[in-house]
Amino acid sequence: IDDLVFENGILGLSVGQQPKVTDIDNGEDDPDTSIQFQIFYSYRISNNIDITSGFFVETQPEHDDRNDPILVFVTRSTFRF
Repeated sequence: IDDLVFENGILGLSVGQQPKVTDIDNGEDDPDTSIQFQIFYSYRISNNIDITSGFFVETQPEHDDRNDPILVFVTRSTFRF
């Protein structure tokens, strides 16, 4: 979504899943599934500098429901020369 909070700002959302083996011959079925949710906001300070802040959550890391969710906050600066 462009220009949501500030002019030249971009809000992004995504949902995805890490690669997973779904069928193994003569193996156990694995019903657990890990899903990753991401949200970020990027703001262009000038023609050469962007600041992006974001957050993502991964549920059931390694497709194992015994694992606690992983929460990550990130900030990235992009400089173009």
